[in-house]
Amino acid sequence: MNRFRSLREQSGMALITVLLLAVLGSALVIAIFYISKNLTSMTGISSRYSQELEDAKGISNYLAATILSATRDLQCGTNGTQICMPNQTIDCNASSRASVYIPSNVYDSTRHQVKVCYLFSVDDPSAIEPYTMYGFWIRVSNLTTNERAEVDFIYKVK
Repeated sequence: MNRFRSLREQSGMALITVLLLAVLGSALVIAIFYISKNLTSMTGISSRYSQELEDAKGISNYLAATILSATRDLQCGTNGTQICMPNQTIDCNASSRASVYIPSNVYDSTRHQVKVCYLFSVDDPSAIEPYTMYGFWIRVSNLTTNERAEVDFIYKVK
């Protein structure tokens, strides 16, 4: 009889232990689910933002290639009908001679809106190695999510 009495006392302790382990296990599963759900949404935001940044890098490469070309003339204005002239103000509008015309094949024009401003040009022909520095401001905006990347770009040509 003593044997059955000690088993009854231990079964209550086992029940409490099992319940505590079940609560801890379910809390762990819920925490893992919550973290994985939030990390997925944060990763989606950063991957969308990286598209804007990649387009800005592509535009930077386009500007560098244009500067290194034989004519070095950047096209400005609404349809690229003017030769670019530097302008220190960042708020250059589309018809300005400082607003660089970027062809739509350089970036994803169906998803992004691009604004490039030609800020300055500095020559130093008396340096040991003569150079010219060009400064640009690039903004790539996503039309659907309103995310954007802004890049200040300085290019030095020797």
